[in-house]
Amino acid sequence: MKATKHVLFAFAIIGVIGAFVPFAQIKSRGITLELTAKELSLGLESVHKAINYQLPSIAEARIPPDLKSARDDARLVAQALKFSLALYIPIAIIMLVAVRAQWRGQLTRGLAVIGALAGLASAALWYVVTYALDYGLSEIALKRTTIVLQLGAHILLVAGVGAAIAGIVGAIRPELERAPVTPLPPPLGPPPMPPPPGPAPV
Repeated sequence: MKATKHVLFAFAIIGVIGAFVPFAQIKSRGITLELTAKELSLGLESVHKAINYQLPSIAEARIPPDLKSARDDARLVAQALKFSLALYIPIAIIMLVAVRAQWRGQLTRGLAVIGALAGLASAALWYVVTYALDYGLSEIALKRTTIVLQLGAHILLVAGVGAAIAGIVGAIRPELERAPVTPLPPPLGPPPMPPPPGPAPV
């Protein structure tokens, strides 16, 4: 089906956008912070340094207990979500498959299967994040700090399911290979003109 490769490409783009929109919302003591997967994995060096900075003992003793607890919670959250960008590896695979299909002008059965498997993996990662994050954070005993997954995380499910469906359809009904174009023979020239009549006999 010719439209399948375009649908797969559209869901790949949606998936890539997910890495640049808020992935998680962190709430602690009335403070709300929304961070993208890119920021959590690559763009928070300054934030990580600020969070992990150890104040002198005199200043540390003057920090209110609530603020100190919030800082400790932020350290734990930053470590727990540090590798969020790795969740988008299946999306990157879907994008590679879609770009190759667009380049070739054809989504073959093999490419469709790879796209479907990558889509299922993306949806499975959303499930893991959604249901394992609460358990993992409860194990590290956060104090009055909550984490809510945002659009960037849920795009893993949307793009994954969409790519999986497009891949399955493409595997069932792959695009036929284009028949080679045979060049037309050059047009025939005009028929030869008869010789001019000779002189009339005397």
